[in-house]
Amino acid sequence: MMRRAARSLTLAAAAALAAVVCGVAAPAGAPPTRFACYPAQFGSWQDQTRTLSDKLSFARAAAAVSIGAPQTVCAPAPGASAGYLTCYAAKSRTVPQTAYAVTDEFARSFSVTVQALAAVCLPSTRVDQGGSAAAPTTKTVLSCYTAKAAVPARSGVAVSDAFGSSKDSLTAPLGLCSPAGWKSPVADGTFLTCYADQTATTGTVVVLQNELGYLKAALGPRGSLCTAASIASGSGLIQAYSRAPR
Repeated sequence: MMRRAARSLTLAAAAALAAVVCGVAAPAGAPPTRFACYPAQFGSWQDQTRTLSDKLSFARAAAAVSIGAPQTVCAPAPGASAGYLTCYAAKSRTVPQTAYAVTDEFARSFSVTVQALAAVCLPSTRVDQGGSAAAPTTKTVLSCYTAKAAVPARSGVAVSDAFGSSKDSLTAPLGLCSPAGWKSPVADGTFLTCYADQTATTGTVVVLQNELGYLKAALGPRGSLCTAASIASGSGLIQAYSRAPR
């Protein structure tokens, strides 16, 4: 399962998982941003290099990142999220290896050690079911890192997305995603923690569009669940927001 979940992080997840998420803090009592992420089979892809800046390792200086083939699709699940994410394998020479105190809907102030960059997730529009053919206009993306954390497993977690509703089992977090931008850092956005997800829910074939073009993806079983998080480091709290992508 960890292998399947890792694929969804290289991703994702989340991720997904993913975002991509710009705006202000969600109203009190609003559902958290959530993405259910599915490893997927895509068509051919040409690797490319982009300059990325995020709120973790790239916060002070943009870094060159190799963007590999797409590997995961993350669907809103549903919470406060609205759009899909497409997550591409990514590599960078910058390795953060930093511990953060993370709080999300499942646990409070648990320690997460961020490791290597694993994926970059782009906001995407699903166009195979009558959706808009226009690509999302936001330039905010997610940079997702492999991570280690000790959080008790949870069972019976209700997850619902376009591909099914189920009670899932979540194991330890496998990734942490930061709001990011091409070349320039982003002022706001949503952090995500991505948990390995054990479930029988399987996706279908979807067609997506984002700033890199159209993609047709055959989704496999759900592999991870990504949810909005607040993150703190030795320098203090890094704010997280919970509004849907736009």
